Amino acid sequence: MFEFIQGVFQFLIQLAASYGLAGLFFSSLLISTIFIPFSVEFLLPPLLVMGVNPYHVLAVSVLGSTAGVWINYSLGYFGIHHIHKYVKEEDILKAKKVMDKYGWLGIFFIMGFPLPIPTDPLTVLCGISEMNPIEFTLAVLLGKFLKYGVAVGVLKIFL
Repeated sequence: MFEFIQGVFQFLIQLAASYGLAGLFFSSLLISTIFIPFSVEFLLPPLLVMGVNPYHVLAVSVLGSTAGVWINYSLGYFGIHHIHKYVKEEDILKAKKVMDKYGWLGIFFIMGFPLPIPTDPLTVLCGISEMNPIEFTLAVLLGKFLKYGVAVGVLKIFL
């Protein structure tokens, strides 16, 4: 299993390195879904070392990653009926309560700051709780812009 995960990771880095911004967009999108548990920040150094404009790297990684979490949101929003088959109703209600309590500010925080857990899968809860799509999108965009902006800035200093 570890070799498979390592292979997927290598594929995504190679995709970004080989196809530049288009590869970065697609890799960022995939990584930000619930299906691939990696961090977009690992894709940034190869492109910056190759001399790709850091502002373009920042913009494309934010947009690709935001598209990926929209897949998660959609899975929660449109897949709620299937989720009921596997998750207890009381657990869904707890998740909705948490999302209602923290809302867009909570999403901004988990998207904008490096945390030791994969945070993108939590966006499925936003869809389950039917979070306002505009607030969701703005919180994700701003949070990821902050996180990736700091990463790009730090990498530019050291690369």
